[in-house]
Amino acid sequence: MIAASPRPATPVVLRRLHLAAASVLAALLVCLTAWGTPSAAAEPPSNLRQQLTDSAGVLGGDTRDVESRLAELRSTDQIQLWVTFVDTLDGIPVEQWSRQTRELSDLGASDALLVVAVQDGRYWFEFDDPEGSPADDQRTAQQIADRDIEPRLADDDWAGAVIGAADGLERQGSGSEVSPFAIIAAIAVIVVLVVVLVLVTRRRRAARTARQAEDARDIPGDDTARMSALPIDVLDARARAGLVDADQAVDASATALETATGEFGDLRTRPFRAALDAARSEVAAAHGLVQRLDDDIPETPDQRKAMLLEVAARAERAERGLEDQATAFGEMRDLLINGGASVDALTRRAVALRARLPEAEKTMSDLRERFPSAVLTSIADNLSLAEQLLDAAEAETGRARVALARPVGEQGEAVDAITSAEGELARAEKLVDGVDHAADDIATARRDLEPLVAEVEEELEMAARLLASTDVSDATSRDLTAAASAGRDAVEAARRDGQTDPLGTFSRLIEVDRDLDEALAAAGHEAEAAGRARAARQAALTRAAGAVREADDFIGSRSYVIGQAARTRLASAKNSLATAEATVGPAAFPAADRALNLAREALRLAQDDASRPQYTGRYGGPHGPYGRGGRGGRGGSGTGALVGGMIAGALIQGMTRGAGSSFGSGSSWGGGLGGGGGFGGGFGGGGFSGGGGGGWGGGGAGGRF
Repeated sequence: MIAASPRPATPVVLRRLHLAAASVLAALLVCLTAWGTPSAAAEPPSNLRQQLTDSAGVLGGDTRDVESRLAELRSTDQIQLWVTFVDTLDGIPVEQWSRQTRELSDLGASDALLVVAVQDGRYWFEFDDPEGSPADDQRTAQQIADRDIEPRLADDDWAGAVIGAADGLERQGSGSEVSPFAIIAAIAVIVVLVVVLVLVTRRRRAARTARQAEDARDIPGDDTARMSALPIDVLDARARAGLVDADQAVDASATALETATGEFGDLRTRPFRAALDAARSEVAAAHGLVQRLDDDIPETPDQRKAMLLEVAARAERAERGLEDQATAFGEMRDLLINGGASVDALTRRAVALRARLPEAEKTMSDLRERFPSAVLTSIADNLSLAEQLLDAAEAETGRARVALARPVGEQGEAVDAITSAEGELARAEKLVDGVDHAADDIATARRDLEPLVAEVEEELEMAARLLASTDVSDATSRDLTAAASAGRDAVEAARRDGQTDPLGTFSRLIEVDRDLDEALAAAGHEAEAAGRARAARQAALTRAAGAVREADDFIGSRSYVIGQAARTRLASAKNSLATAEATVGPAAFPAADRALNLAREALRLAQDDASRPQYTGRYGGPHGPYGRGGRGGRGGSGTGALVGGMIAGALIQGMTRGAGSSFGSGSSWGGGLGGGGGFGGGFGGGGFSGGGGGGWGGGGAGGRF
């Protein structure tokens, strides 16, 4: 028996089987999608009984602040802003939901409404001004939405969005038109206020600069380290004021020189004339620098600062040289004015000293009996030398008396005579004193010679350290070298002749110790000043390097959003910092200051670039928090919904067509929930204000009025 072949299935049966299978798969995939995306119950439109409704529970502790802001808006601008936060609208267009809520709540003119569907990522804001046109209302709502609401929603700042809406409504007012005359009057008032503010600010700045410049007058003009630390405006005022003083000193000294030449002659005024010529050269050079500063050719900040420092230093040197000569000639003039009294005093001193000589001779005889001749070597001829000096002093005193008897203007010779007589008498008195005190001095010398030698040796070590450094000027170094050389010679003589001639070696050590102390003090002062300058230079470099590093780190971490201006400032700051680091001494200050200012400017520009919307991203923008795949956070995982949507689209389409060709219906990854193309289409990808696909907005960010 041959079995009968089964009947082929009819097309109707096949279609039913396909449809049944598709239904089963669709139900299965709906479950998959539901598993991937937890859902929340939709909230229907309702009659709002209070201005703030937060059924989504997103405000939390900010509720009181929001209510306070709404009450303030209602009180000051007579605008009621109604706000409701819901979890989801479950597919209902937010614009439609808002319109129904407005109707149910019987909202009228001057009422505004803000609806935010938190999980849906949709919002609607509308406001109806009874005095404005629909076009104006639309612009107002759109501006408030774009500027005050949407950016805060993008940051999940729910309270900030409400407060921003209130701020926008307050800023826009009730929609009443402003008179053009009122606008013009307001502009005029603003212009006047700005002008007054600018004038007051300039006056205060000028007064502050003048006070600081006056305080800076205590700083010597050639103290580069302290002058470099002054602000550029203060340094400018200080340098110019110093030049004015030097100019006036030159004029006054020229007049004084003419008078001094008539009183004392060309020979005695030659140092004064040399100082005046040097001061004129310094002042002329300083005026040339100021002329360059004031011309039409601009200088860089570093060049300007260096030129001002040079102006201040030249003015200081000119004025100081003239002051020294003026002091010397003042003393000469005082000596001439009091010449008669000085001659009388010199005569009395000479008489008294001559009366001491016989007693000093007896003292010397006693010393020769008590001490060996070697011990008295240093004072053996003191009395004979004293008598010679006394004779010379008496002769100079007589010459001075004759010169003072001449007419005024011809008495200059008296100055030299009095000065010579004073010096000769002083040396003669010292020689006689040496004999009178010899016994005590010999005992003191024998007792204190070794400690004094040790003290001088310590000072010689200090001198060697200072001379080995670069902190001492050439002139001071020469003085210190000479003092140290004399000190070494005195120490050697003391060790060699201290026992045989204690008085002479001790006296010599006393002199070299005094000279060495003075030279060490001058060198130590310069070394201390150099140390302060180094510390100030290092502090300036540290500040500049820190600012450059901060700007570099900020720009480097946000390289994709930083523009050319900030990068150029940073490059210039790095170059100036390198110049400052390679510069020795106070000359590094201008470059360090420039590096600091450029780095701060670079950081400011970079922060401006990084804060712009095109860089921080809008709701769903290319770099925003909800770009590239839609909004994360509330409402569960978008990944499960996306995968479920892609699988459902592919399988159902394949089943209904019988073959199953591709994922999605429109593009490579765009099917499923979004329908919009691109990887971000799964959950909208367009932000709150965008349209298209399964997007975030429902008719635009501004809504309907």
